[in-house]
Amino acid sequence: MPSRRLPITLHKMSKLSRIAQLLGWLIQEKRSNEMNASASTSELIGTSVRWIDTLEKVLGATQYGQAFWVDGMLYGGVLRSPHPAARIVSLRTSAAEKLPGVHAVMTAQDIPGQKLYGGPTVLDHPVLAGDRVLYVGQAIALVAAESRELVERALQLIDVEYDLLPAIFDPAEAVKPGAPQIGAQGNIAGHEWIQRGDLESGFAEADVVVEQTYHTTWIEHAALEVECGAAWPDEQGGITLRVSTQSLEYKQQIAAVLALPPDKVRVTCPMVGGGFGRKLDITVELYLALLAWRTRRPVLLASSREESIYAYAKRHPFTLHYKTGVTKDGRLTAMQVRIIADAGPFVYRSALVSLHSLMLATGPYYVPHVSIDVQAIHTNNIFTSAMRAVGGPQVNFAYESQMDQLAHELGMDPLVFRHINYLHTGQTLPNAQVIQGAVLLADSAERAWKALDEMPTVVQAGSKKIGRGISANISGYGVPGNTAACDIEIRQDGHIIVSMGVCDIGGGQRSSVAQIAASLLGVPPEDVTLRLADTAMTPPVGATAGSKTLYYCSNAAFMAANALRKRLLEVAADRLEVRVDDLVLQDGEIRVKDQSGKTLALLDTIAEASVRDIPLTEHAVFQTPQERKFESKSGTGIDWLGFTFGTHAAEVAVDEDTGEVTVLKYVCCHDVGRALHPQSVGGQMRGGVAQGIGFTLMEQVTVKNGIVQTPSLREYLIPTSVDVPEITTIMLESGEGLGAFANRGIGEAPAAASAGAIANAIYDAIRVRVTELPVTPERIFTALQRCKKGLEQ
Repeated sequence: MPSRRLPITLHKMSKLSRIAQLLGWLIQEKRSNEMNASASTSELIGTSVRWIDTLEKVLGATQYGQAFWVDGMLYGGVLRSPHPAARIVSLRTSAAEKLPGVHAVMTAQDIPGQKLYGGPTVLDHPVLAGDRVLYVGQAIALVAAESRELVERALQLIDVEYDLLPAIFDPAEAVKPGAPQIGAQGNIAGHEWIQRGDLESGFAEADVVVEQTYHTTWIEHAALEVECGAAWPDEQGGITLRVSTQSLEYKQQIAAVLALPPDKVRVTCPMVGGGFGRKLDITVELYLALLAWRTRRPVLLASSREESIYAYAKRHPFTLHYKTGVTKDGRLTAMQVRIIADAGPFVYRSALVSLHSLMLATGPYYVPHVSIDVQAIHTNNIFTSAMRAVGGPQVNFAYESQMDQLAHELGMDPLVFRHINYLHTGQTLPNAQVIQGAVLLADSAERAWKALDEMPTVVQAGSKKIGRGISANISGYGVPGNTAACDIEIRQDGHIIVSMGVCDIGGGQRSSVAQIAASLLGVPPEDVTLRLADTAMTPPVGATAGSKTLYYCSNAAFMAANALRKRLLEVAADRLEVRVDDLVLQDGEIRVKDQSGKTLALLDTIAEASVRDIPLTEHAVFQTPQERKFESKSGTGIDWLGFTFGTHAAEVAVDEDTGEVTVLKYVCCHDVGRALHPQSVGGQMRGGVAQGIGFTLMEQVTVKNGIVQTPSLREYLIPTSVDVPEITTIMLESGEGLGAFANRGIGEAPAAASAGAIANAIYDAIRVRVTELPVTPERIFTALQRCKKGLEQ
């Protein structure tokens, strides 16, 4: 088909919806305009200016993954396995192929290139199952047809004969001798371990030892937008994909599956309706590419919500066994941790999950003697991969429950106990990495607890007990040896064009980059345009994940914008006959700092630079330090370059008659280094807490014999406005962070500390310790009944 920009048709909105959104936007726009008008460009950093995409979002004009259509487009669909473990005896597609309006039916034998795909390290997931299936939902065949209805009819006409095989659903069974092999390299998907000090002597020093096993379950990412995208071939023998994703880094895998050179594959990313780690992996990209390449037609493919839940990756369920020792004066002496994670049948990011949970297992506490072992085990359950705050929420639940229990065993105030054991600048983590920069754990705990006191407690009548809990947090951001690039162009009219391959999943990173460019180059943010991520048009910055995006992108943008700023100042200095250090660039002009009143308009400076053939474009590459990455065999190296610390505090009401838990108050306090855009940071904090409340109290993908029992949002419950209280966010600004203007990664930390705070608040209310998530009313009620029976006996 012709190589041209494809016409786009947006989904229509009702008139009432548009009016309601427009009114809401007008109110916010008025506030933003007042803020923008009062802020000099030199004061943009630390100001919540309007996001660059606010207007198009509230008007319903934002082009998400499914908001795309072109004449001749086909619909795609995927046939998936109904069995957790089976051999494919036969696969007949002729009836589906004969159906009028069906343009392609593809199986594994139709794949022209590489047959496997996967995560960043291991390719073990068949693009389409050829001889056997390993989980319910595994892809077997693809269909492209002229309507969604035809796709469904064709999928039903594909005849698959299965020979059922023994399946394993318990990780403990998968590692027993003689267990069926699920993974390509055995049944261990990831294994990380570390030891520091002398565990035996550490426990010998302890006056009190607490030992407990904790359990978490599968969690659905539940982004508002499901997996979706479109693909089309071009006349130059290549293919373009427009996909809702968190990463453009899978271009090479797409090319390999199609047996094409990588330069023949172009991947673009529209605005993304949430990701939370799900879209960090390949979802629909390969299916789209295969169908478009086979039919030579554009193809649109989007999961249903049910398909999204049963067929794609989940957060790993953990079984965590903790044993912790402490002296009678409250000093931690030793901690032994054993974690088993259910990886499902494929590796994906299980090695990463193992590593991250290993590094976070002791929390933000100094423990001199440590032994930690983490294994991710293959099963025939739904496969698992990265989810926001990778490995953090699970271990936070366990280590914070341990801290609280130890404090109560000693008869100490839980805040005082934590204060004794907090990590401090200069101390080391279990991997011997030295903590550098501000920690502010004591400050965050004091601020969070005080904020609870300042809010009134409102509880409806009934048999409800009130309790408070606290949870400390450490989260990492930035990894060694990564790069991010940025191109900035200053046009003659003063407009700034910034090109970065940032997949925008709603976190506001692109707006913060625009804020940096505007601040350094002396223009209002609305004069900055950021191109959407496109492998053909924007330089790479890596995936939008791991709380690292703003760290990387802010530094790259700062480097590019600052280089252009220096050139402009040099031109102005020559024209005004002063030194560069005597000049200030802001609000569209360059002026001399003294009282002489000498100024030069920015547009005049740009014109002069052009006359002198001074380039007004800059390409900058930011690279993180080349530190040695952690290896369990040697016990040395690091996982992250920087850390974000904070404290969460919760107040809950527990109904002893029903077991229902209500979160009454919640405070989230983190040292963010510097809040470039406080409103965006606050949004990350509140969103993370909302997810944390769901993880703790209600969310669970129920799986029985490999089959998901919660196939829609009717069964899989996520928090609504009724379940989430007003969240108080407190941003400490130490001015110490790795990002430009000292920002710290904040995308994941707020999502990792709710379980500990809420579980400890529940204990404070009813003196029953919960050890399994989610904390459902049934579990609370059962625990209370057991406690009462024990007291009666």
